[in-house]
Amino acid sequence: MKKRVMLVEDEEFILQGILCIVDWKTIDMEVAYTAHNGKEALEKFREDPVDIIVTDVEMPLMDGLELIREIRKSNRRVRCLILSGYDEFEYARTALSLDVERIFGEIQNQIESESGIMTFLAAGNGIHSYEELPESYQSMNHLLRYRIMTGWGRCVSAQSIARKGNTGINVDLAYLRKKILEKDQDGALQYLEEVFVGLVESGSDIDAVYQNALKVVLLLQDIKSEYKISDSKTVRSLTEIFDHIYQVEDIAGMRTVLVLEISAVIMALHTEDSHYTPVIREILSYIQVNYKEDLSLKILSYKYHMNASYLGQIFQKEVGCSFNQYLSNLKNEKAKDMILNTNMKINDIAKEVGYLDTSYFYRKFKQCYGVSPASLRGMKKY
Repeated sequence: MKKRVMLVEDEEFILQGILCIVDWKTIDMEVAYTAHNGKEALEKFREDPVDIIVTDVEMPLMDGLELIREIRKSNRRVRCLILSGYDEFEYARTALSLDVERIFGEIQNQIESESGIMTFLAAGNGIHSYEELPESYQSMNHLLRYRIMTGWGRCVSAQSIARKGNTGINVDLAYLRKKILEKDQDGALQYLEEVFVGLVESGSDIDAVYQNALKVVLLLQDIKSEYKISDSKTVRSLTEIFDHIYQVEDIAGMRTVLVLEISAVIMALHTEDSHYTPVIREILSYIQVNYKEDLSLKILSYKYHMNASYLGQIFQKEVGCSFNQYLSNLKNEKAKDMILNTNMKINDIAKEVGYLDTSYFYRKFKQCYGVSPASLRGMKKY
């Protein structure tokens, strides 16, 4: 079956020359129609698509590159050839960028369908000579980091992310610090979610995403230093957290690293805060040891000879959250440590920390960290 061609050239003399010089019949092609500018060509293509477009670059109303961009929005299979008397490499580079993601996308689809392997491709800058290869490689290596934002099965090039930049979305460290020191875990995690969703949806540069993540890490380090929170299995060192951030495979993984650390710092503040009254400090110590048991305000009020309602009030006032929320956070913190540092089955972990209903454990864990126990186990390298 013959391939249908459209010729786009604003100079009639050149247009007729292309029609006459090329033996279209011999190469099994036919010129379906011609156009004298990109706007005219786009209108004709939308009415009657062709297989191949041969277009000039410089034309009135709409140039050749803009024509290709518009056509690519609705048709990824049409082949495009660029004709130009210009020798600037930038034209060729721009034209190539319009096809590179489509070409690599087809390769990715074939690999995935035949082998089940997901890929992420990054195209470095075009080069004139081997001396430019290191710079192109560095460009490609930088683009690989965009996988955490786009996920697998995508291809990016320098041109495709050139419009990205710092959109002005930055984490408000003073606000986040306030939430952490108030031990408002839900508020701190909700704000963190809003920041990272904003960065992704606004199309921020990947460097802006990493910069915001590192700002949060340094804030947590300052809080740990100020409140003398020592590193442990749950509160990790600065180097460990940086390593984990650069190892994550997607934006959800980066968020999880920060969520886990914020939760650990808040729990440590609960444990090590010296401003509690003696009775609350004693109750917190008791909960740390007996969190697996069937604890309630009623049981604790009986043990410490207090009214249950009054105990709930002073607990909320001093600790910053309800007794039930504190107990739930503690159980989830213990479960998180077992998920990441042991090979215990998740059902067994749920029972180990005091959850008899596994589905309830899953719900409370995801509510706390924004990720299910099974998903966190899949990120075990963290």
